[in-house]
Amino acid sequence: MDDYPVMIVAPKGRVRDGLQALLMAMPQVECIDLADDLASALTNTRAPVLVLLDVDLQRDGIPAALEAIRSQWPDVRCLILANSVQDQQIAKAAGADDVLLKGFPTARLFESVRGLVATTRVARVLD
Repeated sequence: MDDYPVMIVAPKGRVRDGLQALLMAMPQVECIDLADDLASALTNTRAPVLVLLDVDLQRDGIPAALEAIRSQWPDVRCLILANSVQDQQIAKAAGADDVLLKGFPTARLFESVRGLVATTRVARVLD
């Protein structure tokens, strides 16, 4: 079975490096890009099945970011890393597939990624 391409859109640093290391430890997950900002992420020619997006990068707001991602890759799943409950609510209302508040346990990240990839797997079978 093919690996599932995942993109991380987050500022350079320990958080992004940690996310990449955790994703690399997951079977069938391939980190295809580390983007410093949404604009550079959207230039990627390989479509991810999952985008992990740090809200710290979004000056235009979470809804605009999700709209830009989905206009580029309509079937992509979006996992938002939020700083506050308010960010979490905004992301959910804007259509994020899942939202984690920063400081989340590693097990919760694995659970979310597995669940979102599983919905992708089902969609691939149905196509």
